[in-house]
Amino acid sequence: MLLVHYSLLSICGLVLVSAYYESAVDDLCLGRDDVIFARSCKTYLKCVNGTAVTFHCDHAFNVHSPCGVFRDCTKLPDGHFPDTEHKCMRFYTCWKKSFLGFNSCSMGLVFNVRKQVCDWPFNVMEPCGIRNPFCSVNYFAIFVSCVFLIKYKCTCSIKNLGGNVTAMGV
Repeated sequence: MLLVHYSLLSICGLVLVSAYYESAVDDLCLGRDDVIFARSCKTYLKCVNGTAVTFHCDHAFNVHSPCGVFRDCTKLPDGHFPDTEHKCMRFYTCWKKSFLGFNSCSMGLVFNVRKQVCDWPFNVMEPCGIRNPFCSVNYFAIFVSCVFLIKYKCTCSIKNLGGNVTAMGV
């Protein structure tokens, strides 16, 4: 019973706007069963036999104000996108030009656009992560630097400059 309440808290704890088209939601559920999407501060959707069914959260699991923050998906393709306003520690989903809501990464992780999953910051390119595309970096050194706040050394090979450049970071 506690597990059920915890999962409802997780589902209902997502902040969403319900301003999307029902047809897009039904399309989202085609071929999927038992998939759950948060819909608003007080409701969530569950795919049942390929159809989206709205469920209401128990009062204790409703999200407190402010509720209704959304992102404009009208010019974005279907997929997941980092929420840079929250340092990429959460991401949002767009489906058929409609905003479906936010999901949070586990503590210490940020959204990796390339892999479409939450990942360690040292695996993710800037601006969400700390990986520099020009550097060949020892990931363990970066991890240690993040945990213990010590400096790491990154040797970059930049062909245009004809040599190696050393960059220091924290």
